[in-house]
Amino acid sequence: FVARSTTGFSGAALATLVNEAAINALRNGREIINNDDFKAVENRVIDGKKHLHSLSQNEKQIQAIYQSAKALMAEFCGINFNQISLLNDKFGASDTFLSSKSDLLGLIKVHLAGICAMNLITGELYTNSKNDIKIAKNIARELVMEYGMGDKIMPSDDETRELLERIRSEVNELIDKMRSEIDALAKFLLENELASRADVIMIIQRTNNGWTYGYIYHNPQHLKHTLYRLNNKLSCRL
Repeated sequence: FVARSTTGFSGAALATLVNEAAINALRNGREIINNDDFKAVENRVIDGKKHLHSLSQNEKQIQAIYQSAKALMAEFCGINFNQISLLNDKFGASDTFLSSKSDLLGLIKVHLAGICAMNLITGELYTNSKNDIKIAKNIARELVMEYGMGDKIMPSDDETRELLERIRSEVNELIDKMRSEIDALAKFLLENELASRADVIMIIQRTNNGWTYGYIYHNPQHLKHTLYRLNNKLSCRL
């Protein structure tokens, strides 16, 4: 079944199909992938492959920058993801019952990272940010209005807007420090069509003399020394 259905697939497309099938198997409580799993995800992967082939080279470059910024921001903020491609991603999905305020703020940063990167790196904005902006707005609204995580006892829409603007400003600063990593990951995406989280971490390490965002963020005693070595490449607020 797999051989018949994947004629013309690149290695990256095949990897995406297998990964999606594995996720489908896990969702159904199985540890072994079978043909039903491939059938369940086949159309989604094939449709994505067709859409990718319809993109111009310039559009692929735009998507590579956009997706790279989101993946790097997710890694910086400790937001869970398995892989990204030029057209697809899935951040923050987990089986945990509770999400912290830090988790929600991190997700907002991830979904604003793409549009901030496009503005800072290309000087232009595109319609590919539509869904991410919608998600960021919804998370911010829920954080303030439903979960009581804002600064005021009686929340308002103004507080939601202020939160989004404050986070956008923080994301702009971070994206500016991540330019080298974004360029490297975007190049990797253009060549391979997708990148696993391990690929993202590898690129971060290559660009930062072996250091990772996680090491810098979770080891305050080394922060000043690390930032000095990286020429203030990253900014962390402890």
